[in-house]
Amino acid sequence: MSVFVCYSSEDRKYVDGLKSLSNDQSNIDIWASHVDKVPVGDNYESFIEEKIKSSQGAILLVSSYFLDSDFINRVELPLIFECFNNQDFHLEIVLIEECDYKSNPYLNNVQFSNSESTTLDSLSSSLYSLVIKDLLNKFKNLEISRGFENSTNDEWVDRLKEFYETSPSERRTWDKDDAKKYTLRTNRAKKFLVTGLITAFFLLLTLIALSDLQGSSSDPEEANPSEPADVVTLSKGEGVFLQYLEAKMTNENVGDVILFSDYDFLNQADWVCLLLDKGVKHYFLYDGLWFLVAENLTKYNAGENMTGDQMWGAVYFIFHGANDYLCDSTVNTDQLENKFNFHKNLTTDNYEWRSDLFNAQFKEGYLNNLYELLDNSNPSLSLLGYFDSQDEFYDLMIMGCETILPLEPMDYLDYVQDRFSEAKNLEDQNVIWDFEEIVLFGVPTWFCPDQVEKGSRLSTYIYLVDFKY
Repeated sequence: MSVFVCYSSEDRKYVDGLKSLSNDQSNIDIWASHVDKVPVGDNYESFIEEKIKSSQGAILLVSSYFLDSDFINRVELPLIFECFNNQDFHLEIVLIEECDYKSNPYLNNVQFSNSESTTLDSLSSSLYSLVIKDLLNKFKNLEISRGFENSTNDEWVDRLKEFYETSPSERRTWDKDDAKKYTLRTNRAKKFLVTGLITAFFLLLTLIALSDLQGSSSDPEEANPSEPADVVTLSKGEGVFLQYLEAKMTNENVGDVILFSDYDFLNQADWVCLLLDKGVKHYFLYDGLWFLVAENLTKYNAGENMTGDQMWGAVYFIFHGANDYLCDSTVNTDQLENKFNFHKNLTTDNYEWRSDLFNAQFKEGYLNNLYELLDNSNPSLSLLGYFDSQDEFYDLMIMGCETILPLEPMDYLDYVQDRFSEAKNLEDQNVIWDFEEIVLFGVPTWFCPDQVEKGSRLSTYIYLVDFKY
């Protein structure tokens, strides 16, 4: 994927950093004029125009020098935005420094990748690297998604459900034309990954809370004692919600979170209620609430001595208090525990994915979208669609308890051989392999524990498949 970098020559050091970090992305070709050069004898302006037209995307590095450049404003920006508006052209706009970009007609009403509080010149070297890597990952994710057929996730869901509804004997003759490659819906309009205090605190508390993930978050209710009956009345409202928290939270079970004001708790609970009302599944919000708690702890210069159990204890009480006593409608949380456990295991480092697609979806893509959800009181339909699609994909995997895991070994071998036969390249094969391993190893743990041994046994038959790549 060819990406054109639009910048002022005065800002070359930022481009050099971008080029250096892009060397790890073999499928992304970053083109910058001072590095890649315009061939001697060529008309500079015409060459740049052709370079923009032949690219699949562009990165704008905006600074005062950028805004003052006649060539950028006369030649590059008009053509870049023409490509962006008229074809499949991905654009990322990055602020190098605080500047009067709103006076520029092309930049006045566009979405930037970062904000004025996270300009490149204000970041530490480690955060700067994180920002640039996230920027490159957006192009990487886009390139991966383009490598797959243009079938939607809904189409794949329909095909897979149709397949699951057939009997094992019928599956052997299932039409391979209906066995489309698996494709995940990726969000091509992601905002900037780093959101100031949230990210900073995440980096500081990773060892404190996430190191205990298997133990402390494997059961959201385990870290909290059984709730005493009739702590609050059955009515709802801010007062009832705060009464619930006062009765439940102690220094022992939530640590420094007891320092939070009523305003803090109500803000977090309102975020939960707002997104539950928009249909975002409870376990995604349970995950995101951890970051909101972490952000508030930085405000009080607290949290350094908190344990994972205390963090998740606070999340538990705030979420369930909001759902039960503040939100207009209460959602059923019967599946919260299992889906949260399953989801967290897939989106942390417990799995080593073979495919670029799964790495992008579960490790990079998910956090991108979660941070955007945390920073947006009115999420776009595409953002809400991402979480809906992700939940639907999890449900497809969970269906393996009833469809794949009950198969006899030879039936499973026939089935998985058909799947691998559909692969048209190594990435296709790796996507199928990742999917199967989740169903065989991840799903049984949380949704059909009686099939754990069966899943392990069936997994050995994958190695009997006739691999194409």
